[in-house]
Amino acid sequence: MALFGMIVWTFASTMDLMMHVPFTKIYNNTNNVYGRVGLPNVVFLGTFNSSNACLSAAVMQGPRVCGSFVWHSSHFPDPSFARHCYATKSTAGSFYYFDWFPTLQMQVVSGRLGWSCDGIDKRECSHNGQCRLGKCECDVGWKGHACEILDVKPVNIKKMGFKSKYQGYNRTSWGGAVIQHSQEWHMWASEIQSGCGMDAWCQNSQIVHAVSRISAGGPYLREEVVFPAFSHEPSIAIDPMSNSIVMFFTAQRPPTRKTCRGCVDGTTENPPCPESSQCNPNTDATWMSFASSPSGPWSEPVVILNGTGSDSNLSPVILGNGSLRALWRSFDPTPSHPWFGSKIHLLSSPDWRDPSQYVADHKNIFPMLSAPTNFGGAEDPFLYQTPDKTWHVILHNMYGCGTGIGSRPCGSHGFARDFYGPWTLSGSGAYGPVILMTDGSQLLATSRERPHLIFDANGSPSHLVTGTGYHADAAFTLVQPLHLPMKRSNAVSDVCDQRTDDVPCLHVPACGQGHAEFGPFFLSVEKENVAANQTTTGKICWFDDGLNISMLAIERHVFSPYTHCNSPVFSHRLVGICNYSLRYLSCIHI
Repeated sequence: MALFGMIVWTFASTMDLMMHVPFTKIYNNTNNVYGRVGLPNVVFLGTFNSSNACLSAAVMQGPRVCGSFVWHSSHFPDPSFARHCYATKSTAGSFYYFDWFPTLQMQVVSGRLGWSCDGIDKRECSHNGQCRLGKCECDVGWKGHACEILDVKPVNIKKMGFKSKYQGYNRTSWGGAVIQHSQEWHMWASEIQSGCGMDAWCQNSQIVHAVSRISAGGPYLREEVVFPAFSHEPSIAIDPMSNSIVMFFTAQRPPTRKTCRGCVDGTTENPPCPESSQCNPNTDATWMSFASSPSGPWSEPVVILNGTGSDSNLSPVILGNGSLRALWRSFDPTPSHPWFGSKIHLLSSPDWRDPSQYVADHKNIFPMLSAPTNFGGAEDPFLYQTPDKTWHVILHNMYGCGTGIGSRPCGSHGFARDFYGPWTLSGSGAYGPVILMTDGSQLLATSRERPHLIFDANGSPSHLVTGTGYHADAAFTLVQPLHLPMKRSNAVSDVCDQRTDDVPCLHVPACGQGHAEFGPFFLSVEKENVAANQTTTGKICWFDDGLNISMLAIERHVFSPYTHCNSPVFSHRLVGICNYSLRYLSCIHI
């Protein structure tokens, strides 16, 4: 009886704990402890016959203890790991959910566990939201169990950012920094000259200025070359005291490397670039220049960082007193991290104008990202500070993005209440390689690097900017919108509730946030007033150019008791729908 009672208690406890795990996501052929078995935060839970049993064992460790589980199947190539179950656990100073750095591996199942938040540990919503009723309510532009994922929208194919052409051929560009000035959006981007692609970046990259006079999403039109080859990876900061536009970039001045020629349509493959071995790795200095206007003139650049062992990817923020905070990266081995891989460091100065006061720290603020098993670490930091004074960074995962040898997503997010630390990494899933379009199509990026954010007037992120590969080594600078609150009217109640007729009223979400379902309605394939005998349903969502309607039958006649649209009340700019095939949807509220 005692043994039976113990079994019942264990089962009941497991079920009770499972009910408190609001988020569980399973990934096949993914190993979140690859190369990390034996580390303090990776524990062996036992041998089990299924991934479900492994999941239960991780849950039984208790609330907010395990952030993931990993189960090796009985067919795992290394029999010494077959059926083994591991979990990642929170350790001193860490947060359980953020230990997510998966690697592609066959015959392994990994899963993330997200417990209810309690509002005590402010890290649980990544400082991108607030804990309410056990769930993170995310700030504008963010989503996910811990508000660690950028809440991207589908991209309008006519407003994809900066996709330049010359004489009808594509020109490759590789990310850009964007600011709003007056009623225009200004971008400074890396462009690969002579029609070449990213394989020639270290010889052919130049910095160009592009402008959008329509919206932050573009399209951006090329204005002029600001700094010729070799100049690369511009980042922009605004001095609040003088309103100066300050650019930091990697460059070889004066240039000595030969540039590639004879490339076509933004690619370097035919013929290959014979000069590609001139810089491997790139070890050029980081320069600073400033201007009072987006159109210049720009001051004579000065060196602010040199001898870093790689291009520094420096990302700056200038504070109200003229001091500077920045992140940069190195690649060479160090005494504390004796392996090659991109490592993120701090840099500061009491005066951004004085290069002699710049102090570069060499401590790696994200040691987990540059471990040997994480395939090169992380690079391309984009540093920013939110209105509540929290520091945030968006990073590109080296060799991630679903390409190469790793299976991590493209980007990571990190945060710190104090610039000097400690810094917390909220996992490796801030953005991914799949880009949805408003016409229903999608682009699978071959790479997606150099992340930047554009901010609206309220200081909320409105767009994600990335250097985005799409074919061979061709790339462009994609500007992808983030979900923002819809502008509502001053109506005090639901618009649909205000209607006094019997016309159906449908709430339609933005594409990317879901869809509304309507129907069933009745169809007839016969002419005239033949009784309808076929039913079907539809799905609908809205995007910038109109409505996206799917799963509608093609039959010619849709019968409905409503023959015209009444006068609906709208709180968004999109209008109601009334046409021959959608009379049943006489009034739509968006």
